[in-house]
Amino acid sequence: MVFHMKKYLSWLSIVPFFAIILLLAAFFNFKSNQASTIDNRKLTELPQLKGLKAEKVNTFTDSVTAYISDRIGFRNDMIHAYTVGNDKLFGIMTHPNYSYGRNGYVYPSIKPKSLDDDFLDAFAVFIKKAQDYCDERDIPFVFELDPSKLTVYPEHLPAGVEIKNDRGELLIKKLDALGARSFDAAPLLKEAKKETPVFSVKYDSVHWNDTGAFITISKLMEELGKYDGRIQPPDVNDYSLIPERHKQIVEESDFPIDETVIMYVPKEETVADLPEKMDYAEELGRYTSHTYLDFSVSNKEDAPVILCFTGSYFNRKAKFIAPQFARTYFIRAYGNVVNMEYYINLFHPDMVVIETAEHATTTDYYPQALLLSKKFNPNYKSLAALPKEEFTSLDLSGIKTEKGKAVTRLEIPIKAEDISYVYGLINGYYLDANINGEVLELTIDHSDVNADSSLELILISKQEDKQQSIILNI
Repeated sequence: MVFHMKKYLSWLSIVPFFAIILLLAAFFNFKSNQASTIDNRKLTELPQLKGLKAEKVNTFTDSVTAYISDRIGFRNDMIHAYTVGNDKLFGIMTHPNYSYGRNGYVYPSIKPKSLDDDFLDAFAVFIKKAQDYCDERDIPFVFELDPSKLTVYPEHLPAGVEIKNDRGELLIKKLDALGARSFDAAPLLKEAKKETPVFSVKYDSVHWNDTGAFITISKLMEELGKYDGRIQPPDVNDYSLIPERHKQIVEESDFPIDETVIMYVPKEETVADLPEKMDYAEELGRYTSHTYLDFSVSNKEDAPVILCFTGSYFNRKAKFIAPQFARTYFIRAYGNVVNMEYYINLFHPDMVVIETAEHATTTDYYPQALLLSKKFNPNYKSLAALPKEEFTSLDLSGIKTEKGKAVTRLEIPIKAEDISYVYGLINGYYLDANINGEVLELTIDHSDVNADSSLELILISKQEDKQQSIILNI
């Protein structure tokens, strides 16, 4: 009888254990390109076993462990329960994105980060390349670096915690050494906090508050105003400062807080979503893990057009920028900014801004390999005098055309060994085409096309000593 009872009890403990394992496995997330709202990051992808070298076995097993940990069933629910439980019972913050400081302050997760000098070099060189590309086309360009809460409010860090957070300063020095124009918002916000909070105590602790955004964007508008006098800083009198109570640390999270923050609400609606916004959202070729965009149109039809490659600091902050411009295009920077010319082709901006937070200046956000390999086309004007001569052939029967509601995408087989650069000319606009292996890629905005439009492809030889023109009907 005792034996049977022990056996029964053993089964009673084993069955629920395996049931839980099966349940977690049943809801395992196998999808690729997945992001977690609770971590605000891309989830680990399944590592590839093919071609694995012996010296990489430990890295592979670590990647497998991270993959399983990231994608196990009910992961977010378990993290939430553990985080809230520790907060309520012990006053301990165990959230993957946040840490408690002193005086009630909540910070982004406090973890030491290496400076990663090689990445910062690659990033600075890319920013200079982007600036040169815009300068050659007479497009005013500004790079803005926004500080983390750790940088602006180090005095509220937990007792005994000291973090030397000089990543932003080092990046600015590298940019200065290259002759890249940059705007470092850290000194501005450190000074402004003496008069008013520029980050909330708890709410949305990864980002500045509306006041911090207003102060910084005002300075950005001053910088842009040097190129076009029509651009002025936003006027605080155009906004109602509304107290807004928040019960969650961010809208996407259910981690409880209770904090009232000041929101800037435009008194007059002068800006609306661009009518084609959703068509662009479906059709633009963007870096798959970062697809945020915000396109708007104002009542100032004759104002400039601005293209902003932004980090999440600019989420919901177009209200401080868009009223100054005829059209405002916000694209998530990260992997997308490497294809900057693709968006310039489409939107013909009068000004370009690249904005990023200092904590995002890592290869996780801006893949270092893409930064290093990027090569922009020179301005066609510098090659326009080359003699015209046929030096290659295109298989026009192999053209692939994908026509959407907002854009048309062309793929044309080429002999890449013959060609250094390709340009498109349509209705007076010169477009920079992309060479991807043996395929020429070009995306055209439908606003540039009419019933009589034809596309002139201009091919530059590998030796950059001649050009060839081909006319396509689109």
